[in-house]
Amino acid sequence: MRSRRLLFLSALVLTVALASVGGFRQREPANAVSAKWVGAQRRDQLEDPFASLGVNEMAQIFADDGENGPPGNWLVTAVPDGVQKKDNGTPIKVINTISLTATGKLTNLIVVGVTLLNSLHQPVQRIALEWSIVDVDKQAILAHGRTGSFEIDLDARRARKMKCPSVSFAKVSKELVRNGVLEGNFSVADWS
Repeated sequence: MRSRRLLFLSALVLTVALASVGGFRQREPANAVSAKWVGAQRRDQLEDPFASLGVNEMAQIFADDGENGPPGNWLVTAVPDGVQKKDNGTPIKVINTISLTATGKLTNLIVVGVTLLNSLHQPVQRIALEWSIVDVDKQAILAHGRTGSFEIDLDARRARKMKCPSVSFAKVSKELVRNGVLEGNFSVADWS
């Protein structure tokens, strides 16, 4: 009786240990494409085109944009679309956005870069990104647009951080201003 309890207890411990390290994880079908990092490439090995960006260069980006955010009580963030990351039908996934924010003399958020993951088994040379402005509180899309086409030169099944045509909240939010002010919490999202 004691040996049965020990055997049962050992089996239970093994089951819990395997479950906690993913031993019973359901495998994806062989034809499924997921947003996992592939091969020997790791997130920390991606080149960062903004690593050496200094204060003067950032100030120049805002000066080149030439726009100040609208008056009012508003907050904005830039985030990738979480649904897209898990969608096996999306060939190029935006898995991160790189944005600069400024408050003070100029108040604005400018998306200047993205991290892209190519889920295809072939390289991709050029893309254009579509974006939306979402009212976070109402979960409603208020505006949308598209960047110009730009070169990405992204190998098959690889990821890359890169600069993209900038998306300035000050410019794209003009149609949302009511009576001279903008109120609310917004997200520049749904990148695809």
